Amino acid sequence: MLTVSLAQLRPRKGRYAENLARLGEMFREAALLPTPPGLIVGPESALTGYFLEGGVRDLALEAERLFDDLSRVHRESGAPDLEVALGFYERHSNHIYNSALYASLGGSDAGIRHVHRKVFLPTYGVFDEERFVAAGDQVRAAGHVRVLGELPPVCGGQRQGLVILAHPLKAILRAFAEPTAWFPSAGGVGRDHAAVPAAGAAGP
Repeated sequence: MLTVSLAQLRPRKGRYAENLARLGEMFREAALLPTPPGLIVGPESALTGYFLEGGVRDLALEAERLFDDLSRVHRESGAPDLEVALGFYERHSNHIYNSALYASLGGSDAGIRHVHRKVFLPTYGVFDEERFVAAGDQVRAAGHVRVLGELPPVCGGQRQGLVILAHPLKAILRAFAEPTAWFPSAGGVGRDHAAVPAAGAAGP
């Protein structure tokens, strides 16, 4: 059975190193659970915060750099091998994307399994993503990944889907890709910060 933990991060805006260290603490906490998770899922733009606007140019990084940083804090945490899925602002081929990464941490087969680049960029209400990031141009399911090897072979094989929520059509497109499991990445928009519990506090 696959055990999944949701990393309900409340990232400090623009503080990548600080947010990365907090994720490392979550790796340590997860390792102490009676049943350590095989997968930790984080939110959209998990290590920088979402509303960066032009600041994405300074905080976007290559997927390989993010993987190296995640591998380091995972190694320092002493946690067992695990998978991680989270969102980040990615620098790729001279463009900046709102992306999500799925990677295996620890073990001889550690590595990046999949990077999804958000296709539908919201441009309504408080959102104006198209001003600051490029849109991805494909929606596909990744192949076999470590933890999904434990699942029954439905849909003809083990296929993992990673999406960034912005448009209901994305779920429909994922259905055509026939994933065994899919992991949505989304960032909550806080309108009443005083009502939001501090990180680590129990909410209602």
